[in-house]
Amino acid sequence: MTARAQLKNFAVWVDGRGYAGNAQSYQPPALALSTEEFRAAGMDGPIRIDTGMEAMSVTITLTELSAEVQKRFGLVRNGRTQITARGSVEDFDGTVHAELHSMRGTIVRVGPGAWQPGTPPTLEVEMSLDYFRQERDGDAVVEVDLINMKRVIGGEDQLAARRDAMGI
Repeated sequence: MTARAQLKNFAVWVDGRGYAGNAQSYQPPALALSTEEFRAAGMDGPIRIDTGMEAMSVTITLTELSAEVQKRFGLVRNGRTQITARGSVEDFDGTVHAELHSMRGTIVRVGPGAWQPGTPPTLEVEMSLDYFRQERDGDAVVEVDLINMKRVIGGEDQLAARRDAMGI
């Protein structure tokens, strides 16, 4: 049985420079809550309480030793490095969906792959994120802005009341 939807292709941009045809893989960030177990009198077991989010990161493998990307290693300027990933996801009925990931952060690791004659060189890039937004067909699915304390999931800002309570 085939999947109901398949990623047909994708392209990546780093600070506006396109790497279509030169991006071998892209690992989107995992969203995970940092939690703490809590159990009080009268409870039959512990529950996990949201204490914020775990760190977000993204990994991209390029099939070129891009000096432009390597020069962004560790840079913290003008709102950090911007990465955009666009994907084409097709349902089994032929409907095509546009998937857009917009990210901002700091490149924390660049590692060239092994050099082998006759094969393209690779450059693996890991970026620690402070901002991530996912859209499907132009509709926001997720928007996480760690610095500005925003976590919007399905249109609901889960941290709005906390910011209001703090006056920010």
